[in-house]
Amino acid sequence: MNLEKKIMISIRFLGADREVTGSCYLLDYDGFKVVVDCGLYQGDDELEKRNSQDFLFDPQDVNALLLTHAHLDHCGLIPKLVKHGFRGKIFLTQPTRDIFEITAYDTAKIQKEDAMRDPQSQIIYNAGDVVNSLAKCVTVKFNEKMKMTDNFFVTFKHAGHILGSAYLYMEIEDKKILFSGDLGHKGQSIIKPVDYSEDVDYLIIESTYGNRVHKPKAESEQELIDTVNDTVKNQGNIIIPSFAIERTQELIYNFKDFIKEGRMTPVNVYIDSPMAGKVTQVFSKYVNEYNNEAKDIVLKGDNPFYFEQLKFIQDAKRSKRIASRNIGKNKKGESIVVIAGSGMCTGGRILTYLMRNLPLSRSSVIFAGYQAEGTLGREIVDGEKEVYIYGKKVSVRANIVTLGGFSAHGDKVDLLDFISNMQKKPKKVFVCHGDEQISLEFADTVKSTFGIEAIVPYYNSQEVLE
Repeated sequence: MNLEKKIMISIRFLGADREVTGSCYLLDYDGFKVVVDCGLYQGDDELEKRNSQDFLFDPQDVNALLLTHAHLDHCGLIPKLVKHGFRGKIFLTQPTRDIFEITAYDTAKIQKEDAMRDPQSQIIYNAGDVVNSLAKCVTVKFNEKMKMTDNFFVTFKHAGHILGSAYLYMEIEDKKILFSGDLGHKGQSIIKPVDYSEDVDYLIIESTYGNRVHKPKAESEQELIDTVNDTVKNQGNIIIPSFAIERTQELIYNFKDFIKEGRMTPVNVYIDSPMAGKVTQVFSKYVNEYNNEAKDIVLKGDNPFYFEQLKFIQDAKRSKRIASRNIGKNKKGESIVVIAGSGMCTGGRILTYLMRNLPLSRSSVIFAGYQAEGTLGREIVDGEKEVYIYGKKVSVRANIVTLGGFSAHGDKVDLLDFISNMQKKPKKVFVCHGDEQISLEFADTVKSTFGIEAIVPYYNSQEVLE
């Protein structure tokens, strides 16, 4: 009897399931295995323990890795994957490859420095593992169908999130599967907006802001302007914890505009992040990935990432000098804006600035990005009156401001629009990359809005696509 062999496609959910960080999915197409993203965990100690644990699959069995974008929670464990035996290719866009190189080396450096300070700290991978990872990178163009194996094709499409970010449109046999990665918010200042997909059978979608609508961008811009102007008037500092990738460049772009237009008091803006400086140089290389407005600025001969008051700090000694200034009592009484990492205040140069300025009622701390549960940034945003930095208790008296309109993540409306614009709606939606309650709420919204089955997978669960 001649029975036709049944082809099986399955997905294992191995990160960012009922949480925001550590994105990782293992797709198995009849034994051909592909990992989508391989991100670092950030947040509380229990969650971060996963970074040093063994993978829940054998890296040697994986045929390929597809990277949606170069944020640490999507790419931060790739060198570990290579270290543990991954022998395939890493497919990603060219801007993502450039930013991944910066991110991976920076992470390896931080691990080495942490281990020197604390012998208990583990080194997950080193610079040599980063070199080996980069050797496996194969860059792909947007909107070009790429053959993985017979009857398995992948297309990288603009996700509108950060420079080089893509969602993955897969055609396997007769099934169409879409991994969203992170989707962008409409109205970003620099990069191209999200592409829309025509039809999908199975959708794996992020839900970072799946239960809320961001403030209008214009409202957040005015709030930023007012906060800076008022704080300068009060002789305080403006401290902005910021992600080195996209958010810092977006802020530079806007500070330049606001000062040029006379809406904001001219104030020195320090980018105290060597990584952000390198990423800004990458942004300058890929003008074709800008939206039309930003591209026109460059074509007219202007540099969107330069203005007179902007100063990049590379040297650690200079960083310490800037951070220790007694603002409001120096001979000029000069206030400054400092944009520094890390974006969730989990480490880096921002901590020294927070120690100095959180206790000062005349200073302001502005959050322009997502703050995951378990992070110092989340504690401050949630209204804690005292926090611990470097083991010391620090009072929070500064003006705390959250600017939702600057988010690079799509909100509830953006995510629903992404599904609405599909000509053929998916038969099943898997809601990932969100705090548990937010993911559950967004899944309910998808069900009620489109009548589509929507589930929130558990960590290390598996779904077979029928």
